[in-house]
Amino acid sequence: DFATKMMKKMGWKEGQGLGKTDQGMRNPLELKKTGVNTGRIVADSSTAVLLLENMVGPGEVDDDLEEETMEECSKYGKVLSCKIIELPPPIQHTKAVRIFLHFANPSFAVKAHNELNGRFFGGRAVSASYYNEAAFRRKEYLN
Repeated sequence: DFATKMMKKMGWKEGQGLGKTDQGMRNPLELKKTGVNTGRIVADSSTAVLLLENMVGPGEVDDDLEEETMEECSKYGKVLSCKIIELPPPIQHTKAVRIFLHFANPSFAVKAHNELNGRFFGGRAVSASYYNEAAFRRKEYLN
């Protein structure tokens, strides 16, 4: 995108913070257009963990899903781990299977989010959202 190209021309590198000592933001703010000339910030993309929902339904998780998901998502950056949780009923059908992707860098999670959110997989619209990294490390998968 235009802003990324402009920042790179000025010496910025992906995953690096802004400012003389790299102390500033490392990832772009994500905006959603709400009107002709208005928008709002929709997500804090400072986490390296992405949550995918509605990629598969309950009972559709197989032995290959984790490996296939990691392989597919590695094109956005290095994936450190993939954790798949299938929640029991009465959870909403589209939220029953939670796929957590832990990337090596938050900027990789941003790329994956931008490409995967709303994408169709097996006739389902995938929902991608950022997930708290500390909660993921504590194995709190229900937040």
